[in-house]
Amino acid sequence: MTVLFIFQSSLALASGLMLSVGTSPPRYASHDDNDAYQITWIEPRIFDISNDFSLTFDLEASVNQWRDNSKRYGSFADQWYDDIYGLSVTPVIKFPVYQFDDRWLLQFGFGIGVSYQNDDNWGYAKLGSRWMFEDKVQLNLLYQQDHQLTLFWQHYSNANLASDNQGADVYGLAFGFYF
Repeated sequence: MTVLFIFQSSLALASGLMLSVGTSPPRYASHDDNDAYQITWIEPRIFDISNDFSLTFDLEASVNQWRDNSKRYGSFADQWYDDIYGLSVTPVIKFPVYQFDDRWLLQFGFGIGVSYQNDDNWGYAKLGSRWMFEDKVQLNLLYQQDHQLTLFWQHYSNANLASDNQGADVYGLAFGFYF
C-alpha cells in the first residue's frame, strides 16, 4: 500500500533569529564542562499535510562559540585549550505535539546537518576533524507564531570518518523570535 501526501500549500513564515546558551557535560572531571553559545538564522516553511496536520521545515544557519572551562580551573596539569568557533547548517523538521489554544503550540523537532569548527579539540574532547555532523533534538514552545522557547540537545561527531571521534554533546536553552 502506498501512502501519498498532497501538500496543499507551502507557506513561508517570517525569518527568525535564535540565541542559544548551552553546556557540554564533563568528560573526565566534575568541573571540566564547557559552555556553548550559538546565534542561529532560521528560514521556516510550513507544509500542510491535511486540514488538521502540518509540518514545519526550518533551515538553520548558525555561528557557534565553544568555550573551554579548563582554563578557569586549571584541570589536568594545566593543559589548556583554546575556545573554538564554527559555522553550522542544519535542516530541522518540526511537528506539532500539542496545541494549547490559538496562541501556544508545543512542537518536537529534529535534524542532522553539517558543522565546521576552527579546531578539532574542544576541551578534552578529541573531535578528530574540523568537519562534523550536527545532530539536534528540540522541544519548542511557540507563542503566537513569533516567539519560541526551546530546550535542545545537540551532538557533534565526525561519524568515524576520522581516526579520533570522541564527539561532543551540548544541551541548553534557546530563545527565538520571528520578524
